[in-house]
This record gives sequence, C-alpha cells and structure tokens, in this order.
Amino acid sequence: HYLLKAGIPHEKILVVDDYSNDNFKTATKAASFGVKVISIGRNTQKVGAVNVGLDAVDTKFVVVLDSDCVLLASYGRLGKAIEEMEILGLDAMACRILPCPPASEVGTELQFDKENIMLELQTIEFDQAMRLGRGSMYALQRLNGSYKLKYAEVLTIPGAFGIFRRTLLRQVMSNIKEESILAEDAERTLKILGKNGKVGYADDILVLTAAKLDMDSHFSQRVGWSAGLFRCFVSRFGASVCKKKLAGISYLSILI
Repeated sequence: HYLLKAGIPHEKILVVDDYSNDNFKTATKAASFGVKVISIGRNTQKVGAVNVGLDAVDTKFVVVLDSDCVLLASYGRLGKAIEEMEILGLDAMACRILPCPPASEVGTELQFDKENIMLELQTIEFDQAMRLGRGSMYALQRLNGSYKLKYAEVLTIPGAFGIFRRTLLRQVMSNIKEESILAEDAERTLKILGKNGKVGYADDILVLTAAKLDMDSHFSQRVGWSAGLFRCFVSRFGASVCKKKLAGISYLSILI
C-alpha cells in the first residue's frame, strides 16, 4: 500500500510470504495490489526469505524492507540514493528509522499517539543509536584519512530497511544460517565490511517500523536482540571478519 503510494511500479515490488500461518490470506491480499508474491512451503525465517527474494530478481541493486515497516520516501529518492551509491562505490546504504504504532492490516493508515511514553522513548533510542554508529564511523574514517561528513558510514545496516548491491548481499546472506533471525543485520553488515564492502547512510530517507508499546513485549524484544548480538559476536565468523581492519574495528565498537 505505502510502496505504491510512493510511486514504486508494481513490477518493481516483490513480496516473499515466508509460510504465513493464515492459509495464504496475507499473500492473497498482497497479490491483489498487483505485485509479485512468492510463497514458501516452510518457515525459513528472515534469512531464508531474503535469499528466496534475491534469487528471484536480477537487478543490480535491491531494497530489503520488513513487512512491519512503512517507507516514507519517493521512488525518485530511492533512485537518487542508488545513483549516489554508484558514484561513491557503496555496497549498502542505511536510512533513518523511527518507531511507529503497529498497523493491524495492509493498507491501514497510521495513527500516532503522541502521548505514548514507550513510543517516545524508543524514538530517542532509535535515533541516538544510529547517531552513535555514524559517530563511530566518523572517527574511523578520520583515522583512515577519508573523512566524509555527508556520506558517513554506519556500523550496522538495520534489518528493517537497506539498499544493497545484490550480488554482494546474496554472497553474504548465503553464509548466514536461517536460524540466525536475531541480529542477522549486524552479522550481515560485518560480513559486507569483511569483504571490503562499503556502507553509507541517507538521512533524508525515512522508514517507520512497528514498535512494541507495552513493557513486557519491549523487554522481551530487547532480550532477544541482546541474545542475537551475543550469538553474532561469539560465532566463528567473528574471527575471520576481524582480519579486515575496518570490519574488525567496527566489530569491537559494537561489542563495547
């Protein structure tokens, strides 16, 4: 619904239905918008779903967007971002991500409760986390003698949204296990850096992602994220990534 409102052509949108347990109701609803839908016969988690999508397209760049997120940028802006990536030699680009209340169904207009303290706190958390990652990269670039303020890199391309060079992303994702659903975005970014890939950030592309608005769900989500990061940092790939200077420093920065 929101992608079409942003002017993205139907044929440029691919929905991967990762074995939704609703008798294909969600997949059928998505297909009614005139976009291509692929349904998987088993639950392959986020990693498997992304890999299925990557195998189904042959474009030079792809945008990966979670199903609980809303893109607030035009098709033209995405095209401009890809042009910037080509000029700068970037392999992945992150954007500004902020939390929003969850929408219960496809096409539902977003309703904001500005007095929800959990939403306000997560807005601060999301924004400051991205600023911290960019700030770390500013320092690293300065040390490497390539200080670029406008196109500062980030430590992690969030799972909610990212623009990627398809061939490199497919190569990286093929080495991430399907069960690595938690912190797969951190692992994916570190592996891109480990292959001497370059990542960047676009502050004027905004994506809203559904937030947990009750304390129990919020706490459970953060515990899951922490467990995922722990898995990411103690896994065997960590040692190989650290052999690359920038990837190794990024690895240690996130760990700290």
